[in-house]
Amino acid sequence: MNLRETKRRAEWAQLGWAALSFALSYLAGKLLAKKSGLKVDDDKPTTLTTRGSYMNYVLGRRRIGPLFASAPPLDREIKKEKAKGGKGLGSSAKTEVYYEVGWHVLGSNGPYWAMHGILQNGKVLMGGTITRDSHPSGTTVDLGKEGSFTIYWGEEDQPINAFLGDADRVGVTSRWPFKFYVVWNKKRLGTTPTWPVLDYIVTRRPELGLLTLSQSYYEPTRTLTGATFDILGHVNGAEGVGHFTFSGDATQEFQGGTQVELVGNAMADGTYDVLRSETVQVVTGVHPFYGTDIVVTRTEVYLYGGVTAADDNGTMQQYEDAEDDGFNPAHLIAEALFAPWPQGLGLDPDGDEPWDIDSLEEMGVQFEAEGLRASYVAVNGEKASSMLAAFMQDYGFIVPIDSATGKLKFQLIREPSGTLPVIAYSAQVGSLAEIEKNHGERPADRLIFRFADREQAYGDMTIGIGDDAQASFEENQRSRVVEIPTTVNFRTAAIIAERRSQEILAGAGVITIAGARGARTFVPGQAFLADGVDPVLRVLGVEFSDTSSLVQIKAMVDYYGARASDFVNQTGGGGAAYQPVQPDEQFDIIEVPEHLLDGDPMTVVIPRIRAHNQILSADLWISRDDTTYTLAETELDVQTGGTLSSQLDATDMSCLAQGPTFDALGPDIATVMDLSADATNWRLGRQLCVIVSDAGVEICFLQNVTALGGSSYRLDGLLRARYDTVRLTHTVGARVYIFENTSIAFIQDLLLVPAEELWGKTQPNASSGQLPLPSVSPVGVVLRGKGLVPMDPIALTQLAPFKGSPAYATGNDATFSWGYRSTASPKTGAGSQGAGVACGVSAVEGDFLIEFLTTANVLKHSVVQQATSYTYTNADLVTHFAGEPAAYKIRVTLQNGGFSSDYIELTVTKV
Repeated sequence: MNLRETKRRAEWAQLGWAALSFALSYLAGKLLAKKSGLKVDDDKPTTLTTRGSYMNYVLGRRRIGPLFASAPPLDREIKKEKAKGGKGLGSSAKTEVYYEVGWHVLGSNGPYWAMHGILQNGKVLMGGTITRDSHPSGTTVDLGKEGSFTIYWGEEDQPINAFLGDADRVGVTSRWPFKFYVVWNKKRLGTTPTWPVLDYIVTRRPELGLLTLSQSYYEPTRTLTGATFDILGHVNGAEGVGHFTFSGDATQEFQGGTQVELVGNAMADGTYDVLRSETVQVVTGVHPFYGTDIVVTRTEVYLYGGVTAADDNGTMQQYEDAEDDGFNPAHLIAEALFAPWPQGLGLDPDGDEPWDIDSLEEMGVQFEAEGLRASYVAVNGEKASSMLAAFMQDYGFIVPIDSATGKLKFQLIREPSGTLPVIAYSAQVGSLAEIEKNHGERPADRLIFRFADREQAYGDMTIGIGDDAQASFEENQRSRVVEIPTTVNFRTAAIIAERRSQEILAGAGVITIAGARGARTFVPGQAFLADGVDPVLRVLGVEFSDTSSLVQIKAMVDYYGARASDFVNQTGGGGAAYQPVQPDEQFDIIEVPEHLLDGDPMTVVIPRIRAHNQILSADLWISRDDTTYTLAETELDVQTGGTLSSQLDATDMSCLAQGPTFDALGPDIATVMDLSADATNWRLGRQLCVIVSDAGVEICFLQNVTALGGSSYRLDGLLRARYDTVRLTHTVGARVYIFENTSIAFIQDLLLVPAEELWGKTQPNASSGQLPLPSVSPVGVVLRGKGLVPMDPIALTQLAPFKGSPAYATGNDATFSWGYRSTASPKTGAGSQGAGVACGVSAVEGDFLIEFLTTANVLKHSVVQQATSYTYTNADLVTHFAGEPAAYKIRVTLQNGGFSSDYIELTVTKV
């Protein structure tokens, strides 16, 4: 080997010492030296990165952890906050919650392009995508109660961060050029001063532009197949101010950096780019149970260019991005090797020790034709040689020195094509080809290829390939796990697994051929044929002597270039396909009982049974005319139930240990609670069973349900006629709803008017989109006006002259008594007290109107009073009726606030 070649190999060897991730030694040293030993409230300081730690080096899209560079204890804040309780529970005592500033360094080779999300202890903390365009360096991203952070993408001229520029904290003022980082502005830690595990999903795109014959980075395939949402509202304004408003949390659908299609709005129909989307909380009323605000979620979607001349009509549909974006592997290699420091190693492709860039261009063209997508993350000071070795293995190429050109060449290894060179017998020197064979036990006949699959939140995904014939022959199986670190794309990983399995499963073997001087032109990786050896061979190395014409070729059977099988590895992970959005199985409008309103205005709920578990929520719409509908609420909870399969009679007992059967609908029957061991919550009505039929609405308390097989269930522990309802006869087919008493949205609206018809619709929102509102069949009811209209009196009876018998004889006075139900405390009637609990007498709310009429309903006398009994003297009877009638009627009506209840009536007969 001559001196020139020796120097080149020395240069090539230096790659093994060059790290693709870069040390944070000076920075960490300054921080640790300044903050060492400081404590607050005797809490341990946050664990920081140690001196000399390495920053991440990312190309493509990856999930990474940060280097924690600084968490100054003096910037910690402790707030007193109320602990969060369950629904319906009172507020608990305040507790200490820690907030702390933190500097997270994410990457060394900026600028980066996008942040696709943040995971906190494995759960989504930030969803959606922000980019260098949508959120330039120095932009603060607000995550609500979790805090906010300021992002710096790593440009060379990015702004100086005021916090890091404080000499008291760091001691230097720097832009930290090329460093991709975020500074948390008082991140919420919780009740302990310990930072959660944060992971960031980020993308760095190519910046070099060295290769021109193929595409460097592939955008995701985009199709108009995403969810469609009705526009609820809008604000016209410039970019960052104007926005459209949608129901619920639609930030996952309308992520920053994605595209949407606008249709049917005053703005022009067409495709728009989303700047960002964010949720806001809107107060829509007061909770009828607890007096707290009813808060619903809305999503505001901001577009590039702003929202101008818009209205509240139309729809917006999401373009869906396939997970097929990524680097062309050749361009990733070029970025790592030839980009200037610190984006890459800064090697000069045209220097004194040149690289064959044309061969790298050819690789890029081939990789593009194969549809390969690459990404890479180097951590802990990984050497460039290990990265390049991983790519050589996974993508099938080697980098030899081409003896003809003296350049380092990128030599692809693929299935041979065209005419292959042949080393004939006559060109072989000395003995024939020598075949070395390892006859020891094969290392594996079952391969498990493993890679970080972005479709599964960057968790491990495996692809298994086995030599079934060999395993069967030896009657045992040895597996081996092979890592694929160069991609997060399943299709690319499947291609890599197919190619690499040829090498590993084929077994070892080296063929040595001694040839003449002409064999010097062979290059490692090249395919050829040799007389005396049947299969195609692949060059491993070429050795020749400067003092003779002897050339020795080390080769192997061409397993790398073997034709790939026709089998296609299917994407794994068990991810369910999106089910189409479907109408709810059933829904009804139910008035909230007076007992629960406590002076609040009329309130209704719309219990619903969803069609499948990919339906995430439903918008609740109401109307007075079944033409113009108004969005009232968004239902985020689920209710269950079905239809009665056996009749429930009004004469049945008020407490049924085993009630009627019903056929369950929807996916949520498992949400029914079993209160068999919790009599208190059962009898207080924690779990409601609402039965709706032609006879009316009956509210019951439910203990549990019993499965009878298939979709058949039984209502057990059924306490009937709760609150202001009475026992009714419900025939087969009556609708049943079961839900926790607070797990439902409450609707208060000006459209709720006593004695007027109200129409309702539920509009489900699913992973696959939103059901068009016109396709929903409405439900209509005539409202009683609970909360405004008094409850009906009950139990009108006669006490004298004949107790319990509505009759009188000549000259008799008649005494009548009745009951009433009140919203005052203590409750009376079927209120919220437990069974068997004694309760006092509530004051009458309003006045009773007592009327005496003929049997033909001609009014003869009336009186208004608050007492619940009245004696109708015989003298008054004779005066009002001009004698003693053969029969007369008494009616009692409760009046209050200008509204009247329905009357109760009794006919009294003369005997």
